Amino acid sequence: MTKNLPECYTCKKKPAVTYRRIDGRYLCKECFSKWVSSIVRKTVSQKKLFERNDRIIVGLSGGKDSTVLLDILHKIERKYPSELIAVCIDEGIANYREDGLPIAEKIAKNLDVEFHLFSFKELIGYSLDEIVERSRELQEKLPSKGETKIVKHGPCSFCGVFRRKALNIAARKLNGDKVATGHNLNDVTQTILLNLLRGDSNKLLRGELPPEKTHELFVPRVKPLQAVAERDVVLYAFYNNLTYHTTECPYASKMGRSIS
Repeated sequence: MTKNLPECYTCKKKPAVTYRRIDGRYLCKECFSKWVSSIVRKTVSQKKLFERNDRIIVGLSGGKDSTVLLDILHKIERKYPSELIAVCIDEGIANYREDGLPIAEKIAKNLDVEFHLFSFKELIGYSLDEIVERSRELQEKLPSKGETKIVKHGPCSFCGVFRRKALNIAARKLNGDKVATGHNLNDVTQTILLNLLRGDSNKLLRGELPPEKTHELFVPRVKPLQAVAERDVVLYAFYNNLTYHTTECPYASKMGRSIS
């Protein structure tokens, strides 16, 4: 065993490389990766996120969360007759998305997962940059009244709404049964706190309900990484040599919550 490194608690064979905060145990990279995968598997099982024959649309941006999500789901779902389809949404953000698109496509190719690219421009007629520019123009020209409130939203508000719409449209076109997104424990926690502050009980309860097709045009969304902390997502990617997009979105500074 390597000097000064504790032994892995699980396998008792290899030197540990990380400390698991939840129970104070040291793990080697293989046992750590298996542990993270087991959390996702347990979440999928307990919350009944998927059916055996689901066509699962994975929102793949090429960032750490979606990359780790696709990698783990690929390991889990290969035991079932389900299908994984990776979908990347090009929002149309200059000097940002064009860097991530090749990475996302390569990730899917390495896992032999079907890959599709959709864009805001194609689906709604405008890129995000064009939407933001138009919003700023309207803010200057229109009077400050209640009916102009929508144009005063920040870039992330527009992006969030249209990304969800774009993923839903893509899932319908590809006959998907579920849309899986890479929201981790940190993201879910932030959302819960925001909903508490807003007093939005409906959204608070929604997180505990099993995915349900509430409308014929809506494809249910699920969050398999919801119990995995952001730190563990990063470590999983590092220990499994996963390449992902690290460039920060130029609109990130306008957002009212942390980016992950």
